[in-house]
Amino acid sequence: MSCTPSRPFPPPRPPGYRPSPCPPPKPCRGGRESALLPKVAAWERCRLPCLSTELRLESLPCSAEGPCRLLMVQQSGAPPWWEPAEQPCGEQRLHIRVCIPVCCQVMDACERLYSASAVVKVDAALRLCCPPSECWRYQLLFIPYVRLLDTECSGECCVFHARLEVQLEWYQLRPEVCGMRRPEPPCPELPLYPPPIQAGGLCGCQPGWPRQR
Repeated sequence: MSCTPSRPFPPPRPPGYRPSPCPPPKPCRGGRESALLPKVAAWERCRLPCLSTELRLESLPCSAEGPCRLLMVQQSGAPPWWEPAEQPCGEQRLHIRVCIPVCCQVMDACERLYSASAVVKVDAALRLCCPPSECWRYQLLFIPYVRLLDTECSGECCVFHARLEVQLEWYQLRPEVCGMRRPEPPCPELPLYPPPIQAGGLCGCQPGWPRQR
């Protein structure tokens, strides 16, 4: 009767030994990584070479002495907003009124410069990729450009009749889930110089750098 050798017993553990905790399992990534990005469904650009409008300046200091002169009008960093306008019957375009925040620079009678803000309103008709009743599924983004051409000061110091050049770009956006490619592992860093020659190398020299002739 043949006897098979039994497995050796493990060595005794030292006093105070505690097994190391198991690392937590890595989360399983199912499928590809994705991100929510806005997709442009429609876009258009309109230009008004000479828009006559009335500018009512806000936050103009009381220390400004009239008559004042309007020097500069430019779009501000605040996003524009829009209001619904009268929609003609049977029209496929969306008629709206875009309110553009602008920054103004004013010089008073004592040649002191002041900054103020105002709002320029522009009527626009947008050509959409869907019926106007389905616009609630999309988001409208406006990018304006405003430049001062000429101005006339009225009786009030904070009211100006100005002619502006306005260029308006609008985008009809819809958020969509887009798949992203996983990043590749980084390449290992390579040394910028060759390693020293070891003993017993090609030339049989001592360890160190190769000799220069």
